[in-house]
Amino acid sequence: MKKCTLFLLFLAILSFTARSQKETKMYMDFFTFDDSTHYYNLIIDPFNHNNDWQTGQPQKTFFNQAASLPNVLITDTVGYYKPSNTSVVTFFSPTLGYGFWPVVEFYYEFDSDSLLDYGKIEVSPDHGQTWIDIVKDANVHGFSWYVNGSLGGQLCNNGDSVYPFTGRTSGWYYYFRSDLYNFYYQFPSADTIIYRFSFISDAIQTNKEGWMIDNLFFYDWWEGITPHTAGDLITSVSPNPVNAEMTIRFMNPSKDMIRIELFDSKGTKISTLNTTSDHAKVNTQPLFAGMYLYKVMNLKTQQISTGRLIRE
Repeated sequence: MKKCTLFLLFLAILSFTARSQKETKMYMDFFTFDDSTHYYNLIIDPFNHNNDWQTGQPQKTFFNQAASLPNVLITDTVGYYKPSNTSVVTFFSPTLGYGFWPVVEFYYEFDSDSLLDYGKIEVSPDHGQTWIDIVKDANVHGFSWYVNGSLGGQLCNNGDSVYPFTGRTSGWYYYFRSDLYNFYYQFPSADTIIYRFSFISDAIQTNKEGWMIDNLFFYDWWEGITPHTAGDLITSVSPNPVNAEMTIRFMNPSKDMIRIELFDSKGTKISTLNTTSDHAKVNTQPLFAGMYLYKVMNLKTQQISTGRLIRE
């Protein structure tokens, strides 16, 4: 049911795009690990015979059920993760060219020796020559990342910034998301992004279960002036380009608290607005001409939408 819901959600986004966006393109890979449709983009490190990453049905004490049945990506489907080990799985995602905005998101569970055994996500814009830690280098490269809508930070014993991929979760976390919204400006010539998921353990065997991932999305969208929103909360902005005032509309039938945040092109937050309505008016007169980014979040359901606008 969850797989069907997520698939219909992305069909709805694509349908919305087709009706109202003439200059928008979108690329998407969706891994439920229940079939091999996209496995040509997935590589479990073949050179490490101790690699714990596997795809299959979880059969452990803590890790015992997929978010969308039956399979997951997991550090061993039946056993504990190995000590003194680094397990690696990589995913390849093409970009769409000028102005691309890649996003990765997934559901996950974690069970590890807190701050000693941990997970790490890196991206490479140049076919593996350079690797950038999504969490540790977030401020440098203009990334943002969310866990159930929250931001945070934590250091492991060797100085790596590994929050939230250490310790133990209480069931499935919905979800981790990273918006590489400033990626194009750092690496405009990138034609493919490689994502590397590493699980790293020290020498002590703690009999813990590691990292489990499901419903993994990679998507990239490109646009001209007319905005396309990425995420699970469909929004629209008008007018765009904008001069003095814009209106952001979104679905909010339950009158939940909605938070709207506006960022400049460097990722610096410049305004925040909360509302329980299904739309909000934003004064853009004080803004300089240029491109801006917005994020809309339902604080109750943790649904998020992101998009771009042009200030004339």
